[in-house]
Amino acid sequence: MGNLARFVFLFLVMFYFLPSVYAEGVYVLEFNQQSGDFSLLRIYLSPGYTPDRVIQPGYGYRCELVSFYGDILYSFNFSLSDILMPPLPLEGENYSKPVKITNLNQTILIPYYSEGKTVKIYNPSGSLVLEADVSQFSPRRYEQTQSGTPVEETGSGEKTGSQDSYSFLLFLAVAAVFLLVLVIYFRKRRLKSEAPSDSSGVTLS
Repeated sequence: MGNLARFVFLFLVMFYFLPSVYAEGVYVLEFNQQSGDFSLLRIYLSPGYTPDRVIQPGYGYRCELVSFYGDILYSFNFSLSDILMPPLPLEGENYSKPVKITNLNQTILIPYYSEGKTVKIYNPSGSLVLEADVSQFSPRRYEQTQSGTPVEETGSGEKTGSQDSYSFLLFLAVAAVFLLVLVIYFRKRRLKSEAPSDSSGVTLS
């Protein structure tokens, strides 16, 4: 396999996995926890990555992303600690006691789904403590008709961070690098073919 063919193969492999690297972005959910009460600060879309969450606590809070149809698109368990542990004391210092925090701001990341409608958070007892509407970020909108039947409405979809523009610019950047490498490659081949031969042309008797 020549150098050009090898490079094209690697480029195609990279381009194939490019959508999974960037994906669509994440919901950034910011909320306040005060004495057991939860209140939404803000939620928005941002380019970024979602934690893999391979390891989750077996008991704790639960976050769910619910679709327009009521299906759970994504869910995970997480823990919230309201205890601030002090650093270990240095030699000669007294040990400080842990501090209980009654007013705490938290941020969690949730992967973006085009069918996402609502984010719900449940406490360890299974009670709903926070609910956030994310339908404004979806290209699908639903409205209630006079008969009460959900009707699908195609909307433009508001996406904070311009997800579609970001993906398009990323594609252009990768394509530009690919074309630049091709130009350099063919230019080197042409210069090599036009270079004079290394033989001196002298014949020994």
